Amino acid sequence: MNHFIAYHNTDRMGYELPSGSPTGAVLTNKSFKDLRGSAVWIITYQGKGFPRRYCLGTVFTVMQVRDGTIEGFKFKASGPGHSFMPMPAVAHLAWFPSARPATSNFSFGLCPIHDPLVIKGLVKLASEAGLTL
Repeated sequence: MNHFIAYHNTDRMGYELPSGSPTGAVLTNKSFKDLRGSAVWIITYQGKGFPRRYCLGTVFTVMQVRDGTIEGFKFKASGPGHSFMPMPAVAHLAWFPSARPATSNFSFGLCPIHDPLVIKGLVKLASEAGLTL
């Protein structure tokens, strides 16, 4: 399974990451060969101001990728997933510093993750929530 991280910037998007939904979605301008079957982990933040309180908001498995302009993006990938409630904080976890350079501090949008430490940490959070990927 391939893994990707996306960052939901509430300030830029104008809304908080939807919670409680049994599906997940990510908007992107990147055209990946085939995201289907990949896990997408969405990091967001809670509260206002700085420093950001980074949290894991959603994980989902991509089942569909649609073309078309949606909220100013070229693509929407979606599929069944899990919204974490409450959203676990991640900035203090050992793997988090490794995720930041791989995503250029979340400025690259949807990014593939290859670092086993990051993937293991994300999968552990999912496992603690009762999910199996």
